[in-house]
Amino acid sequence: MGKHEWTTIADAINEEIVPALGEYADDYDVNEIADRFLAFDGRKFRPAILADNPDIDEDDAGDIVADEFWRIVEQCEKSDDDKLEDAIAKDVEEAWDGDGYYEIAFSDGGQPWTNEGPLYLENAEELADELRAAYGDATETHLPYAEKVEAEISAAQFRAIREMLGLSQQDVADAVEVDRRSVRRWESGEYPVPDDVAEWLMEEKVSADYTVRNVVKDILSSEFPPATVSLTYYRTQGEYDEHGRDDGPFGISNANARRVADALEAEGIACKFCYPGESESVEQAKRLTR
Repeated sequence: MGKHEWTTIADAINEEIVPALGEYADDYDVNEIADRFLAFDGRKFRPAILADNPDIDEDDAGDIVADEFWRIVEQCEKSDDDKLEDAIAKDVEEAWDGDGYYEIAFSDGGQPWTNEGPLYLENAEELADELRAAYGDATETHLPYAEKVEAEISAAQFRAIREMLGLSQQDVADAVEVDRRSVRRWESGEYPVPDDVAEWLMEEKVSADYTVRNVVKDILSSEFPPATVSLTYYRTQGEYDEHGRDDGPFGISNANARRVADALEAEGIACKFCYPGESESVEQAKRLTR
């Protein structure tokens, strides 16, 4: 450590601690290091060492102070969770530019994180959630990043997302208050998908992705994950209106259930679908679908 006279913690951080840690500074809580080291106070401790130990020279005293500094550093390394949240916060700060479409890709080659195109996001918290999920597939050289893009939904993409969500053409028409023929024309490419309709569909996709991801996460992170999970599946809109949890088309609930089942079975958890009343875990099944 050097012999600078610090007047603030910021001075200690900027003049000594960050340069000492170099490229690893982000892995440590530099404010905590500064607090602890200033409490130890290396500026005054070195003269005290020299005064009490006439056989110790200036270099030896400096080594003692440096050893204490690195001992403090070792105690202040951030947890993996804290490092992840710092990385996400930095990514969001760099990428967020208001609501709109965002592409999330990986740094080594820019491969998209999903094959479903850019995501419509309403706030920075949603962007943080998407990055947090993408970091689950990250490696040291395969890190996600986000950027805002001007995205127009193609006819094929519009249809693919609609079907993935379990929505019929009539469901879409009812939601955006148009005739079903308009939806058919958008999907055939005869007319471009209106911006407000594309925005609505992407919001539905974000909501469904969030539901599925969090349900799967809750089950896999439980202390004793179940061997089998029951998922309610609805036969008609009337049946869903009577037994389902939220308002809306029953196709969304069924589509979410299928996606949850795919994710859980990939992790070795069996899933079975049940009509309302057939499962002993109806309340759990409701929570899993919508």
